[in-house]
Amino acid sequence: DAPATWAKGYGFQAGLHAVVNEDLSLGISYKSPQSFDDFEYEPTTAGAADFTFQMDFPMIVSGALAYTGVENLLLALDVRYIDYANTAGFDEVGFDNTTFAVKGFGWESITVVAVGAEYMVAEGLPVRVGYAFNNSPISDDVAFFNAPAPALVEQHISAGFSYQLNDKINLSFAGQYA
Repeated sequence: DAPATWAKGYGFQAGLHAVVNEDLSLGISYKSPQSFDDFEYEPTTAGAADFTFQMDFPMIVSGALAYTGVENLLLALDVRYIDYANTAGFDEVGFDNTTFAVKGFGWESITVVAVGAEYMVAEGLPVRVGYAFNNSPISDDVAFFNAPAPALVEQHISAGFSYQLNDKINLSFAGQYA
């Protein structure tokens, strides 16, 4: 095993929230690509090759709407674009012929659409539900190279509620099915 090292990175995020009227607000957000140092692996196993891998975090552009025109009800819509296709570590695909390491995951960029609702059942007791959908960024022709990739979810439903015990304690419970 190789000793762990810390990677440094940089990026920025900016957003804007606007209240259109008393019932409608909107928001937009831009998260820059997050650039990190190369991941370097220097194994101590005899005969194992050193290798370097560049992997960054993708640019994300988001837009959202919130509607509160019905008493005790909040409705929300969120749309975001995640640019995997132009992000180091996600853009290339295949094996490096000298190290036999994966060059990248070969992901496509995706759009995520999410909707949610919060209903105030009683004072201090909001109940929430939500649903999100996106296509998989992994196409069939690169599925083999994605065996080490984290699990991806294309659809999920979530629900939860909070209960305010007093001014200082709020209990929240949530669950998700994906």
